[in-house]
Amino acid sequence: MTLLCSLFRRAFLGSMLLGFASPVSGETFTDLQAFLTANPGLTLFNFEGIAPPQDTIQLPQPIQGVTFQGEHDDNRNFDPRLIGVTDATPSDYILVNTTQGYRMRILFDRLYAKVGLMVKIGSGNVTARVQAYSNGTVVGDQTLITAADFSTFIGFTEALGIDRIDISAPQERGNAVRVDDLRFGTEVADTSDVPIPMEWKTVGNPGNRPDLIGFGRVDYKYRITKHEITNTQYVEFLNAVAASDPNGLFNLATVSDPRAGIIRSGTPGSYTYSTRKNMANKPVIWVSFNDAARMANWMHNGKGSGGTENGVYDMSVETPIRQAGAKYFIPSEDEWYKAAAYDPTPGAGAGDNYWLYATRAENAPMPATTNGSGMISNPGVNVANYESGARWGGLAGHLTTVGSAGAQSESYYGTADQSGNVSEWNDTVFSAARRGIRGGGWNVGSPFVTTSRQDYNIPTVENPTLGFRLAAPVPVVSASIVGPASLQEDLAGQLQIRVARTGDSGAALEVNFTSSGSATAGEDYLLGGAEGTKVTIPAGAEEAIVTIDPVADNLDEADESITFTLSAGGAYDLAAGKEVTATIIDDDFSPVALDDSGYEVPEDGSLDISSAAGVLANDTDEDDGNGPDHLVAELVSNVSHGELFLRPDGSFLYAPLPDYFGPDSFTYRANDGTNRSGIATVSLTVSERVDLHLSAASSLPVVGAPGTVTHTFTLENRGPSDATSVTVELGSALPPGVTANPAVPGTGTFSGNRWQLDLAEGSTASLSVTYAVSPGAPGGTANLGTNANVVSTDQPRIAPGDDSASVTSGIVSPAGTGVAKLDIAPLIDKQQGLFIQKLTVTNNNTLALAGFRLLVGNLPADVQVYNRQGLDPQGLPYVDWSGALAPGAQVTLTIEFFHPGRNPSFAPTYTISSVLAVAPTEPAVADGGSGPTRVVVLENRDMLLEFNSVPGSAYAIEYTHDGTLWHRAEPSVTASSNRTQWIDSGPPKTSAHPSTEPVRYYRIVTLPE
Repeated sequence: MTLLCSLFRRAFLGSMLLGFASPVSGETFTDLQAFLTANPGLTLFNFEGIAPPQDTIQLPQPIQGVTFQGEHDDNRNFDPRLIGVTDATPSDYILVNTTQGYRMRILFDRLYAKVGLMVKIGSGNVTARVQAYSNGTVVGDQTLITAADFSTFIGFTEALGIDRIDISAPQERGNAVRVDDLRFGTEVADTSDVPIPMEWKTVGNPGNRPDLIGFGRVDYKYRITKHEITNTQYVEFLNAVAASDPNGLFNLATVSDPRAGIIRSGTPGSYTYSTRKNMANKPVIWVSFNDAARMANWMHNGKGSGGTENGVYDMSVETPIRQAGAKYFIPSEDEWYKAAAYDPTPGAGAGDNYWLYATRAENAPMPATTNGSGMISNPGVNVANYESGARWGGLAGHLTTVGSAGAQSESYYGTADQSGNVSEWNDTVFSAARRGIRGGGWNVGSPFVTTSRQDYNIPTVENPTLGFRLAAPVPVVSASIVGPASLQEDLAGQLQIRVARTGDSGAALEVNFTSSGSATAGEDYLLGGAEGTKVTIPAGAEEAIVTIDPVADNLDEADESITFTLSAGGAYDLAAGKEVTATIIDDDFSPVALDDSGYEVPEDGSLDISSAAGVLANDTDEDDGNGPDHLVAELVSNVSHGELFLRPDGSFLYAPLPDYFGPDSFTYRANDGTNRSGIATVSLTVSERVDLHLSAASSLPVVGAPGTVTHTFTLENRGPSDATSVTVELGSALPPGVTANPAVPGTGTFSGNRWQLDLAEGSTASLSVTYAVSPGAPGGTANLGTNANVVSTDQPRIAPGDDSASVTSGIVSPAGTGVAKLDIAPLIDKQQGLFIQKLTVTNNNTLALAGFRLLVGNLPADVQVYNRQGLDPQGLPYVDWSGALAPGAQVTLTIEFFHPGRNPSFAPTYTISSVLAVAPTEPAVADGGSGPTRVVVLENRDMLLEFNSVPGSAYAIEYTHDGTLWHRAEPSVTASSNRTQWIDSGPPKTSAHPSTEPVRYYRIVTLPE
């Protein structure tokens, strides 16, 4: 079915039937005729009727705003007819006689919260259905029971508003449908249109040339609204200042003008305003120059409850003139004309850079056509609403939604509808009683919508083709720092830069900027509230804040500067204060590494330093509480005279090169993970030290000769350096009758009681002191003790505990020993090989002897002692006894004599036979050692021992004849394998001269390492 009145589409959020009653008291509705009677001269509705020609239809006289449509089920033969003027008689009704099924539709050009009517069906056998709609959605549905008269009043209520009633009846011959008593309730404001915001366009190119007759030059940038002021924008103004409306800002003519888009509700003092359906984004009409000036004042004063009588225009005077500093104003004729026509593109217009039409065209625009809600349906190049081309809402010629002709029909600066739609006021004064008008309206021909056509009228005139738009200065933007102009790098504080604008704040403003300085955006800081190189001042705000957030780092660097500079943009001008400079104060510090010293190591030694005493122990870092715990030591240069291993925690190992002594050093840095300290030096001292070892030994007391004993001190330099200026001090306690002969140093000098010498590394030196019993000393023995100490040397000593030694021995007077005299000369002459003679020594002294030395003298010529252990200083052979000998005890010594001249070829021979089993009577295991695993008796009667051993270990081999007194035959033998053999050669033996002892026992003693 084709509707004669199309409805503007809106987003339907879900209608619901808020109220429905049948019957409903007529008092809840406003009777149409009663309303018209109460408001004489006011027409609200239009009636139109459609009926097939073969049927009859009766309609009341026309009522503005209501359209009646009728149709057959077969959807054929439409014949619209206009009906004449209504009267108020109760008999006015709609009657349709039909032989077919019938549907009647009643359309309203606005929304009503309540709609009521009476319906009668002529046939008693059928029912009629009545449905209420809101924007195409059923919000009420009532099926009527056939009644003989008008006894059923149908009422509907709907919060979102009702704009259509459908009545349907079934086909039946002679059936009549009668509708009477049409009533309505409160008109509902249309909220379906999404308001188009007040958008501003910047008109640049200040100082442009005028057109050929001198119009259009403007020497400054300014802004102008893209669209004509809309009903929505004017409603905001009215609701803010016109609750009582003493200045007549709302024209009552709009109530009956279908092109007017504003509804007023309420009573004086509490008026409220809203837009009609499909009219929110249409330009406001029925406004005077003074209305426009008051809206400019209101916006200049901050909207809200801002005043309307002054600010930009003083409304108390007959011809108010725009005041300096105006934030909003009605554009002047030149400002309006430049925004509409000027185009700086070379060759634009007719060559003068001014277009004849505000669509950037020299030829007349294409007249706009529209859809059912007033949107231009043929947008594109050079389209404008004029010549009554916009036909919708049942009107031949209407307003169109602002800007709906599209971008291709806008001016060079982006304004819309400056040719057509509505004529627009400008504030140029033509005379004391007239103001300028340009642009032409929806109802005029092409000559009247040219940009160059001038018109004017008195400032109080209002009509359905006249509206306005506003202008404003270009904002001036500036930059300033909020608070201190510096901030610390790693702290949470932010530095804020205020970007402010003057003038209009109704629309968002994008401001360009650059940042420079030693700090780098993105690397050293972030710009909060900005994107790239732009910051947006939001709509309704006069400033935006750009925050400078330092990017946290631990780099130790110089303070950095940031220069924030606003740069030019087309929609604003720059103030003198367009640039600010701030400082990011670096609060990160490099570690502080201090030189280290006091590390000392002996020559050929090594040094292992813990972290607690390491190179980082005295280093600091302000970033982390001055502690070294997080620091890492990094080697810069190595030592020169050794090997170094520096650990990250500052501990280290150091070993000097062999035989080196003196200074050494290395360098390092402390690293906290980001920053490094300066270079610190670690000083090492390699001490020239010596390891002096002093030992003492005593000769055995001599028996059979004047009593003497010699104490010998041996000084050994075990390195690692030569020892110089060594002083050894001797001390002794001499018993009565004992004297000391002068000390005899093997190296160096001895004076008083001091031995002074230099001793090379690895060398030894000895000092001997001989003590003698004075003539006439009583018989017996005395204990003699001597000690020696190293008291000084040029070099520090490694083990001072080894630098002293002492020895105690007995000294025997000649009268204190009983020694049998041996007469061996006759026997030796008759003996070949060895002649063995035993000698018994008795200790006649009062003290035990720790040992003694037996000198053998008065030997015949060419006779030698074969088992001698050495020669004394006089060349006498001796045999030592190292065992203890108690007073009165005896010991028998074996003396082996040998006459080489008689037996020159004599030599002991050693032939090793196979290993024999250990005889139970041969080796013995004794306390203090372990026995050998095998004993072999060689041909010459020597003994071969074999024992288990550990390679590298040292062993001593001892023997005894009586199981009590043990003699060390071999003081130390080092094993080279896990089995060791050793031959006890002892005194040479032959088959003719076997050992004088019946048996010899052995033990092996493991020596300490």
